[in-house]
Amino acid sequence: MESFWQYLPEIFRILVIQKLDFKSRCCLRKCSKSDRNFVDAIPVFLESLTVKLGFNNTARLKFKEADDSENPKFHPSSQIIEDIILIFKNQKSKAQTLKIEGFFRNHDPLTRIFLEELIAEIQENGLKLNTTHLIFWIGSFNNDEIFVELVKIMNPNTLEKISVCHGTSRKGMEILVETEQWRSLKKFSFGEIENVDVNWLLNLERIRFSVGKFLAEDIWILVQNFLNKNYPIQSYVDIYLTENADVNNMLMFLEEQNVIVKNEPISERDANTYIHTQRFTFPNEDKILLLKMNHWKIYGFVGRSSRYN
Repeated sequence: MESFWQYLPEIFRILVIQKLDFKSRCCLRKCSKSDRNFVDAIPVFLESLTVKLGFNNTARLKFKEADDSENPKFHPSSQIIEDIILIFKNQKSKAQTLKIEGFFRNHDPLTRIFLEELIAEIQENGLKLNTTHLIFWIGSFNNDEIFVELVKIMNPNTLEKISVCHGTSRKGMEILVETEQWRSLKKFSFGEIENVDVNWLLNLERIRFSVGKFLAEDIWILVQNFLNKNYPIQSYVDIYLTENADVNNMLMFLEEQNVIVKNEPISERDANTYIHTQRFTFPNEDKILLLKMNHWKIYGFVGRSSRYN
């Protein structure tokens, strides 16, 4: 069998390696220098890659290919970082979703150390991580600078979504929005943000975060942005308010912009949940922006006009 593999034409060996799952590739690359070179030259494509932080400077790497759902063991963090480098060493390799998870590790200094070491290794190897969706699930993580450095090692040409469960300061957001990765985003989901500048959000099609107050003027800017850029169906803005909003004040502001204010809920349930539902139409399109408001939430989404009329 060994001689058969050695003398198999290169094109067929490449086809075989492309069919192997990631674990099998790792085993094959240990067989010989030639096999290692073959394996490293062929990109890895993963549905998801999860880095779960453990205790005592450990972590585990879980990757999903089709229905693979095995739970691996925890290993020293340095070994996990080496494995991440191995996956992304080929600059065409990609994980559709990259998740860094450690919800109860947010106050552990080892969490910061792991992230610093990961970022340093990626930078030293001159890599950018190809992923569409970065998920950072570390509870109330309080180091905005490290988080931004993590975002900056992502490839801005592939990154479209960032989902984070922790809140951030205005200073942290000011740093983040200056990155080329932010400018390429389409979807952003955060915890609570301190003192939001609406101009940060104007490149995003899907927006979710919490904030204390959100001005009526800023809501109008978002509405105009959605309409002027003709955002696609399923685009949305979902803002949770930690301080009670004055819906009447919002409606008065809309009237000042020559909007015909009319409450048109899309269901009985919505009528009981939201104080006001305003409809905005897209010119010459079978699309509508539905903006729902109550004292604690502002929710707008783009749907088909024919469905809600």
